[in-house]
Amino acid sequence: MNLSSVINKINKEYGEEIIRVGTGRIFKDRIPFSSSRLNYITYGGIPLGKVTEFLGADGSGKTTTALDLAGQAQKLAEEEYQQKIKDLEEEVTRVSGKKKQQLETEVNKIKMRGKRKVIYIDAENTLDEDWAVKNGVDIDELILMIPQEQSAEQVLQMIIDLTMTGEVILIVLDSLPMLVPQAVFENDMEKKSYGGIAGAMSVFCSKICSRLARNKTGLIIINQIRDDMKNPFNIFHTPGGRALKHIYSLRLAFRKGKFIGKDGEELTNAAEDPKGNIVDVVIVKTKICPPKRRVGGYNLKYDEGIDVLNDLIYLAIKFDIIIQAGAWFTIFGNDDLKFQGKKRLTEYLEKNSPIVKDINNMVYEKIKEGY
Repeated sequence: MNLSSVINKINKEYGEEIIRVGTGRIFKDRIPFSSSRLNYITYGGIPLGKVTEFLGADGSGKTTTALDLAGQAQKLAEEEYQQKIKDLEEEVTRVSGKKKQQLETEVNKIKMRGKRKVIYIDAENTLDEDWAVKNGVDIDELILMIPQEQSAEQVLQMIIDLTMTGEVILIVLDSLPMLVPQAVFENDMEKKSYGGIAGAMSVFCSKICSRLARNKTGLIIINQIRDDMKNPFNIFHTPGGRALKHIYSLRLAFRKGKFIGKDGEELTNAAEDPKGNIVDVVIVKTKICPPKRRVGGYNLKYDEGIDVLNDLIYLAIKFDIIIQAGAWFTIFGNDDLKFQGKKRLTEYLEKNSPIVKDINNMVYEKIKEGY
């Protein structure tokens, strides 16, 4: 038997996704951030079908960024759903007979099932719904899970089962260290338990990757940091064991940066009434893009959430979509769209969403260059 025959035999027996010619890697299989600067360093967002880790200290912006991605995933699921219905309905008009009936049945099934969902596992029981809404989450569409007396093993099995439905676009686990292993549940407070959650995560890692890839489901694991008492050269380490670090396709480290004022200006740490702060983000590990753009971040406003326009303007200037000459800013090189001062430019864009959409599309295309 030649190679082609063996490949066909294996695919026939185990499924067509086992062996294929070419990687089939598609750039669009990502969930973009609303922050253009985070899209820039990750070449378009976090991957679907893979695992992403957000790590950092408390108050560093991990949950806010995860909520932003939850809202973005809901929008992506809606676009995906509408496009699928449109493609199938167009195909229905081109065929007849039994094939047409099969396609009509498929369209009805998809409409009954609806768009794919986002699941947020709030293990810390600290989710602020108002803050989630400010960061673009449709609360009515969000599936919220708050573990009560379930062990880590049970919650991790739930994640596997939910992924296997094929009806989930994103799962957020907030946060990993709050899951309690069964052995700890069964012990009293006085009795120490060694190994923590590492054993459960090792089994979970061996099961989840193929299921995420098969169903194009993204998984975000929010992790905390711990001081490394054994190794003084390590600033910190993260709970979950060593096996977990190997399944991450993207690891992002978050840190709370300087305070900012109303117009985005940087303030000192002694500022009495800051309006927000900078969220610094560093790529710790990446398997989805070149590591050339390691450091980024965004402005977080306490009353509004992520300052999307500030990031967009920053990259639009970088890519010469908006031309800056001293204090003057010109959009698309059009003198009719010329503004003195960034504040006036921002005020104009806030009132002209079609132009913002055009700039965003152009910036996103530039972001992908060099991938």
